[in-house]
Amino acid sequence: MEEKFIEWENGLHKDEKDSGESKGSLLSIESRTRFFNEVLNTEPDVLIFPTILDLQIQKEYMPVCISDELSDYMLSNLHNVPQSEFRNKEISRSKMLRNLSSEQILKFLTLSVCVIDTLRQGFIFRSHGQFKKNWSRIFVWIDRSSVRDNSREELVFKNSLGWLLRNYTKRRPFELIEEIHTPDHPLIKNFCNNDGFDGEKLFRNIEFANSRSISGLRITDIITNTLYRVLNDLENSDGYLNFYEKIMKHSGLGPNSNLGFYFFPSKFQKVGQCDAKKYAVLQQILASRRDNLE
Repeated sequence: MEEKFIEWENGLHKDEKDSGESKGSLLSIESRTRFFNEVLNTEPDVLIFPTILDLQIQKEYMPVCISDELSDYMLSNLHNVPQSEFRNKEISRSKMLRNLSSEQILKFLTLSVCVIDTLRQGFIFRSHGQFKKNWSRIFVWIDRSSVRDNSREELVFKNSLGWLLRNYTKRRPFELIEEIHTPDHPLIKNFCNNDGFDGEKLFRNIEFANSRSISGLRITDIITNTLYRVLNDLENSDGYLNFYEKIMKHSGLGPNSNLGFYFFPSKFQKVGQCDAKKYAVLQQILASRRDNLE
């Protein structure tokens, strides 16, 4: 796939690049179409899990200070935990979260859910046959938004993702397939213990990287920007709605799912699933695609 992408990228007009690097926000609709036809849609094994936060909907549920509330929620889980290294780490982590702005917290939560639920989809759809050997190691690459290494956001994310995994999967455990996820499967052998998945092992290889050096991040940028344009063109005035099916043919989400929409309610009792009526057209597209496949 990388070779096809580089070939496609080399054919872009200079105005569709930033310092020689392709950018989704700069692509013409013709180049975007070629990307899906010549790169993405020739790779059926690619799995996409969109994670979408509609800020207009989120505002209805947003606590006054989401960073304080998340930090307090973390501390509330320590009431019966005795003094220990684990307790001290959790207290330190809660302080780091409290120092983030509401915007940074929402970014942290959305990114965390994206990583965890992408793994969830991968466990179900990409764990058998030729994919089995790929679970010996797990790498997570995230496009760096800060100009400096180890920014506060990066440190909080790396230190807190395991905690969020524990709490999120308590309410919505990972689904495994007994016939596939046997004790000798690399995923189970390398990343599970008696209590389930080990967050420290699972997220050992997280890297915030510059997209210039990793083609996969540039591919992700194009897909993300295209989905953003789809969501802002639900009446297809600019012709972007047509890309939705091209993206979602690589996803395990169906018309009766949440389509990847989330919101984060007060008190963090659960991660909400958005069902806003304005996105009904997206469900219709997926339902039509399912009917055609049948």
